[in-house]
Amino acid sequence: MNAQNSQDQSKEWLLEHGPQELERLLQAVLYLSSTPVLLADNDHPCRHANSAASKLLGLPCEAIAGQNLDDFATPTFTPLILERWQRFLQADEREGTLPLMGDDGGERELEYSAQKDVLPCRHLLLLRDKSIRGCEAEGAAASNQDYALSLLDLEGNIVAWYAGAERVFGYKSGEAHGGHVSQFHPDEGTVCKLRDVLKRAAREGHGCAECWQVKKDGTRFWANCILLALKDERGTLQGFASVVRDFSERRERDEKLRRGSGYRQELLAESVIAGVVSGEFDRILEANGAFLELVGYSRAELVCSGMRWAELSPPESLALAEAANEDGILSGASTPVQSQLMRKDGSRVPALVTLSVLELAPLRWTALVQKREGSPPPEQVEWVEGESRFGDGDMVGRSKAIEQIKGQI
Repeated sequence: MNAQNSQDQSKEWLLEHGPQELERLLQAVLYLSSTPVLLADNDHPCRHANSAASKLLGLPCEAIAGQNLDDFATPTFTPLILERWQRFLQADEREGTLPLMGDDGGERELEYSAQKDVLPCRHLLLLRDKSIRGCEAEGAAASNQDYALSLLDLEGNIVAWYAGAERVFGYKSGEAHGGHVSQFHPDEGTVCKLRDVLKRAAREGHGCAECWQVKKDGTRFWANCILLALKDERGTLQGFASVVRDFSERRERDEKLRRGSGYRQELLAESVIAGVVSGEFDRILEANGAFLELVGYSRAELVCSGMRWAELSPPESLALAEAANEDGILSGASTPVQSQLMRKDGSRVPALVTLSVLELAPLRWTALVQKREGSPPPEQVEWVEGESRFGDGDMVGRSKAIEQIKGQI
């Protein structure tokens, strides 16, 4: 009886607090996407914008949050925004165009596709600038990406099943509710992987895996699965938040990126550590002096004005950066990626970047950067065997994230 009461209490806790935790997890996943995405509710304000949407709209993510879609529309189109939004909510009109204001004050036409009710009264708008062509468009093109969100109890049984999950797997909420999540895994190998991810999430706070999953109609798809451990105010594990994405198309694209010259299996021998940087979502919170010098910013600009990780990434590197970010969630740290960083003056510097994902909700990360060309001589970096050394004032802050990356170095 006590065990049953405990299970019932956990389910009640999950149903009350789980949707909010799922939204936080969704925000972290959206941030990693190279597609500009807005998270909206029924009254059409932008509750959340990812870094790609921030670059597209020319505003920081927090400046977009809380605004209405018509705040970005041209004056002639503003009256039609609400009408078009209502058509989406009532008739599920999922695709169209939005003439919005450009940075220069002129009109810019964006294409959008929408996913309704990924959570109750939470909708996604995936955007694409029709004027973008070439490699930048490939990395930032809107797609029909959907998100299967659900809540699981401690044993992996489904407590809540939302509309995005219905679309991805083909099971209605009534069919999925109460069943075990292993029903979507086609063989014992993937079921074992699921058990491992559940154990890792319970132990480390989150877990991730990519594997085959099966829909109601029997078709298989390559899935990216992320689990977030949900704990109450006493720190007791109550269950898991789950997000599953169909990566069937992404799998082939990412494999090409990994086989290409963008990924390195080991750090470049001729490089030295140029910088260490840490942040939350798009905001850079901490960095050492070598990194600031590399990108041409002062310490005062970091502390007072703030810096954005997305501002340092060139458009043509979006797809590669997205794949590296996903690696960071999947494995804890990405394979080193050959990339470029945009300096404050607009010039670019070749760099090798390794991203570590420390937490998912909220998303916290740390990056290790090596300069690939024109690196300073090794004596400029002070090393002690078995540990790294940073001079006084070299690192902004003394957080757990920075201490962790020092240990990794």
